[in-house]
Amino acid sequence: MSFMLALPKISLHGAGAIGDMVKLVAGKQWGKALIVTDG
Repeated sequence: MSFMLALPKISLHGAGAIGDMVKLVAGKQWGKALIVTDG
């Protein structure tokens, strides 16, 4: 059995991206979020 997972793509880059992501995610009605960083 397989499942399709549809993820809305949001990509932020540069200085301040993590701070902007916090504001963006806080304004959404998502039940869960996956945030990947290299820092």
